Amino acid sequence: MKASPWLSSSAACMLLLLPYLVTGLKTPDSYLVEGLEEIEPSFATFNGSMYAGMVPIEAPDESDSAYMFWFFAPDELEPDVEDTIVIWLNGGPGCTSFNAGLLFETAPVTTGTVAPGSCCIDKNAPLIPNPHAWTRATNMLYVEQPAGTGFSYGPMPKDEEELSAAMHSFLVNFLTIFDDYANHRIYFVGESYAGMYVPSIAHYIYKANKNPDTPMHINLAGIGLGNGLIDVTQQTTPMIDYAYFHGLIDSKQRQHFYNEWEHCYVPGKEDAMQPEPKPYHSFNVPDEVSWIWTDPDTLLRTVLLLGVFFFVF
Repeated sequence: MKASPWLSSSAACMLLLLPYLVTGLKTPDSYLVEGLEEIEPSFATFNGSMYAGMVPIEAPDESDSAYMFWFFAPDELEPDVEDTIVIWLNGGPGCTSFNAGLLFETAPVTTGTVAPGSCCIDKNAPLIPNPHAWTRATNMLYVEQPAGTGFSYGPMPKDEEELSAAMHSFLVNFLTIFDDYANHRIYFVGESYAGMYVPSIAHYIYKANKNPDTPMHINLAGIGLGNGLIDVTQQTTPMIDYAYFHGLIDSKQRQHFYNEWEHCYVPGKEDAMQPEPKPYHSFNVPDEVSWIWTDPDTLLRTVLLLGVFFFVF
């Protein structure tokens, strides 16, 4: 029986990357990806080099930890951008940058388009060249983070400070390996819950650069957010109204979600959030998405409040 092209190509792509899923600082050539176009022909349209694998990071408890990356280095870029790297982060928490960011949006290949109103992509459809790939304008680095996302492993960060420290550790080690890029201008860009990640990581790097004992000065040049979650108090209730005025929920459902919101978080309300168990971490702002790391009842409440609207937002 002939295997599904989508399943076979996806599985084969990951199998091809398995030799790179080892830790330890090496040389760029040890991370070089070759032959991927033989499995997924659309990769042949990318004029450049691909690198992938695991880079070790320093964990707070000094346990074995590493982040998975996929790096696209085009052969030719315009002179004013040839010294740039965009680091793409997806949100979640726990969404891999290889899925939405890489295969759906900004990489040299992408999934095919679907008709409006369709539920899902065609699992049998091959990947296709992406005419809007960001690799036409910069080097692209996709990282699976924090620990526990995709192939990346290590202790899960308890707050944004630990997450940012881990990303800083990854980047120092990455630029030590790929030292030709050590002085490149670095841009962190992300979407969705990366609205929490990106500013925190950038702030951490900014502070680290001012520390004379930092292991490496990182040439942080800027950040960018698209559809980013940055403030739960300002962004959650508009999602409810957006869904209502676009006919996705009725007035009874709308009121139910407002009632649930008042129970979950209302500034100044004494009993707000009291029934919700930890972890409820002190990230940039009160962070309701952290509830997905807790008990099933709270998970269900989160899905009812946010899951319906997350992709709408």
